[in-house]
Amino acid sequence: MRLVDEMEAPEQDEATAPADLPEMIRKKQIVEQTAELTGMSKGEVRRVLDAALGYIRETLNDGNDVHYPTLGKIKIKVPDREGAKPQIRVALAKKSPADASDEGDGQPDDMYTDDE
Repeated sequence: MRLVDEMEAPEQDEATAPADLPEMIRKKQIVEQTAELTGMSKGEVRRVLDAALGYIRETLNDGNDVHYPTLGKIKIKVPDREGAKPQIRVALAKKSPADASDEGDGQPDDMYTDDE
């Protein structure tokens, strides 16, 4: 998983852009939206997100899973066969805890399994 900040994307107009690919949300959009929702400055949000996402990256690189109820669970699956690339698996939360009623605990219902 990778957030893209200043990475150059190839120029495409509507005629050449693949219609079936979802839009990629960039770091700038995440920072702006979070600043608007929290009332924090964009600089503060950027520092907090960079620190939090850096910690998450380190945790995953150390072989640990990450569970954040608003997002879900993130896991790096390292295949047993030699030369196979690690795979990132994400089980998204169906709703954020803020949106959830008292019926659930805000945790993802569909968890990943090793046979996916």
